[in-house]
This record gives sequence, structure tokens and C-alpha cells, in this order.
Amino acid sequence: MTLREKAYKLKVFPEKVMFYNLLLKLSKDNSSLKNRRDDVILNFLSRKFSDTLQTVSSTLDNEKNILNNSRIIWSMWLQGREKAPEIVKICFDSMEKNLPKDAQLIILDEKNLSQYIQLPKIITEKYKSGVISPAHYSDIIRAGILAKNGGYGLIVQFIPII
Repeated sequence: MTLREKAYKLKVFPEKVMFYNLLLKLSKDNSSLKNRRDDVILNFLSRKFSDTLQTVSSTLDNEKNILNNSRIIWSMWLQGREKAPEIVKICFDSMEKNLPKDAQLIILDEKNLSQYIQLPKIITEKYKSGVISPAHYSDIIRAGILAKNGGYGLIVQFIPII
């Protein structure tokens, strides 16, 4: 049995992906292996999260894109800028100072979030009950905002202070 046949027969998702990654490192014909690995990942995610993906997708499809500016820079601090630690406030100040003149910085928080995106109720409930951490909730929001409105997302912890 060839390595490819062994990889294809693996039933456990992480091992299957790791095996394809190993094959990619050993093989010269990467394009077909990359496609197969990507198919494995997409199939797993589709099976595991199909209900959530459909809910998020239909929510985004139903919303109007209220902003048509690709020069929007999105950032977020869920508790609000005024309650952010001093280092985060300095990062926001640095962003505002160094952005191009034609760019707009929008800092999302729990108060203004509904102006830009309507999340599925299940996501909000899981966040409020602690099933989804603030970091994962922020990732979901960021992905939804960028999918709906475009622009650029900046994670405040990675902003150099200038």
C-alpha cells in the first residue's frame, strides 16, 4: 500500500492532515496533495460545523453592507476603549496617529457591535455563558465584519507602539 493510499484510509482528522503534510514535505508533486489535504480539511469542517456555518452565512447574506469603504481598519476591545488597559489605549492612539489619511479606524466594542454586524443568537449565547472565550468571540466577530464590510482587521495586541 502506498503512502497516499494509507493517508486516504486514515479516519481520524488530525492524523490524516499531519500525514498529508508529511507527504507534502517528501513529495515533488505538491499540487494534487495540497488539494487533497485541503479537501480533507474542508470536509471535516463542513461536517463538524455545518449548522453554525449555515447560520452565520445566512445572517451575513441577509445583512446589507452598510459600509462600502475598503479603507476601513477594524479593531476591537470588547469592554470599550475607556475600560481598556493603558497599553491598549496607547496602541489605539498609535493606530490613529499612523493610519493613512484616507483610512478610517473603527474600534468595535460590545456597545457599538450591533451597528456593524448581527451575530447569530447561538454565538452570542455561547459567549455570554462562557462556552466561547472572549478571544474566540473576537475572532468570530472579526471574520464576520471583514466578510460583510471588507477592510483590514488589526488585533490590538500586535500593534507596535510608535
